[in-house]
Amino acid sequence: MESISDLLSAPNNSVHDRDLVLLQTMNYQSPNPNIVLEKVYCYYPDAIKWVNFGNWQSRTRIWTIYKVKLAAK
Repeated sequence: MESISDLLSAPNNSVHDRDLVLLQTMNYQSPNPNIVLEKVYCYYPDAIKWVNFGNWQSRTRIWTIYKVKLAAK
């Protein structure tokens, strides 16, 4: 898969539990209720999200690795 939209629109049998996804955002909420993304690593510490002077976070690529978890059925 090449993008997060590919992941979210993929059939459940092509998305595997514990797959890793690299995104350019610090706090991402999956719009697909069957897929939960758990933050594994972020280039910046979590405390930095409270310091957003001049809205710098919206203009910065904050690389974050998420682990894919499929929701329990």
